Amino acid sequence: MEAKPEQEGNLVEEKTKRPVLEISERTKAELTALFAGKEWNGEKLPPLFLKLFSGPHESADDAKGIKPLLKDSDIYAPELFGWDSGGVALFREASDGTEAPAMGDDFYDEILKQLSEIKKPVMFLDVSKEEGQSFPELYEEESFEWKLKRASYEKALHVLSEGLVNSVPPIVIHREEYMIEHFAESVRNIISENPELLNKKDIHILMSLGDGHSAIYHFLKQIGGENVSREYKSNPLFGFITEIIRRATFDKEITEDIKEKALCEFILSQGLNHLIYRVTKDSCKVQELLRYYASQFTPEEIQSLYYRWKSRNTTATEASMAFLKSKNIPFPENAADLDEILKNTLFEKNLAIKNNFKEKNESDQ
Repeated sequence: MEAKPEQEGNLVEEKTKRPVLEISERTKAELTALFAGKEWNGEKLPPLFLKLFSGPHESADDAKGIKPLLKDSDIYAPELFGWDSGGVALFREASDGTEAPAMGDDFYDEILKQLSEIKKPVMFLDVSKEEGQSFPELYEEESFEWKLKRASYEKALHVLSEGLVNSVPPIVIHREEYMIEHFAESVRNIISENPELLNKKDIHILMSLGDGHSAIYHFLKQIGGENVSREYKSNPLFGFITEIIRRATFDKEITEDIKEKALCEFILSQGLNHLIYRVTKDSCKVQELLRYYASQFTPEEIQSLYYRWKSRNTTATEASMAFLKSKNIPFPENAADLDEILKNTLFEKNLAIKNNFKEKNESDQ
């Protein structure tokens, strides 16, 4: 599939012609047997059905769409990078239904609450804290924001895009490969801990993932066919920062236009996120608003915003609000205001959704 022409950045989900994930032939064969319910190494399990729930995981609202899917599932697999024994203990307490513990994270606290009510076993596929130590860039003392502020405007565009390209995608790819390679083993382990699952006609697994992990779906869809499906919290509309990560992961061109708007989106998020979350807890709407705001600025205006943001005489919030006012762009005071503003994105959003579902249907065939 060829890259689409640029229109404020191509937000439509794209598959690459080259294989992004390097998965062993043994794993492919084992997964094929598992989804089909066929014998593997003398062992046979009920056929597996996997549903991936894709969406942000910033707030409690982001987790609420999982509940009806969780009820229809037999096993839940969260995206939880850097988990340790303490995290495992919290999820097991919740899935046992003894209490609803808290992690201090709005999204996962809501998940734990749902698990305590619905009582589903949990399997951990993501990279653990111990495994994650192989990525030292995650633990750098110098913040990304500080690196951007120390640079010139042209250098900042490079720092932003290269930082995402050289840091995030290798981590994303490694995590996706790790989750797929350990999928079959994790399924067998969770079933051995819950042998009653062997009595089922088939076993349904719900896995929640962020929007940037579509490669897992595409790979497992090729293996499992109709046994693998996905559902979005809302119709996907990716922001410019996410688009850089996705394009790097899928080996697509990252244009100057996307770099500029991603920098603008980053600055606006630094200044406005806390204010927007007072209006809504829906991270999809927060992302949609930031993306809309960033798309309204010219390259010259983004450069001016950048230098004002890095100045010691102003805060990110002051710089962001001043620029919105200079363009007569409203900021929402309540949920109704927000919905009214987001109507301005309706045409572009519908176009992205239309193209996304066209590609989704092609990939599902």
